[in-house]
Amino acid sequence: MTNEALTLDIKSSKLYLYLLLSVYFLGMGVVWYYVYSLWLSVFATVLLSVWAWDFYQKNIRLSSSNAIKKIHLENTRLSVENNAGKKIQYPSFYPAYQSRYLVIIYAKGASIVLFRDALPHQSLSKINRLLNANT
Repeated sequence: MTNEALTLDIKSSKLYLYLLLSVYFLGMGVVWYYVYSLWLSVFATVLLSVWAWDFYQKNIRLSSSNAIKKIHLENTRLSVENNAGKKIQYPSFYPAYQSRYLVIIYAKGASIVLFRDALPHQSLSKINRLLNANT
């Protein structure tokens, strides 16, 4: 095992935003294609728009109090800090999924999803290297 540690500041992800917009417009297309009542379609459009705006504010812009803003990886420990300043330490973790675009880390009931564009340059490869060395 190595004694390497990595601390990262997480910012909002454009890839996650594009996924949200794709799902939103797909939902709008389904509503307008399959609902034959104009008023029901308008109501569903307004409801989906309010939900998407709320989701955008909390999860894409990371303004929710439980949104992770900082992550610290060590040999056998994972620490995360959210917007409320609460630090959570996980004594064990493992990579649930790794690719060129994202890493999903599973730590005691919590899944932490890290997109490539939400991290500083070359951090995803460092995370992959650290996770592979410690599992």
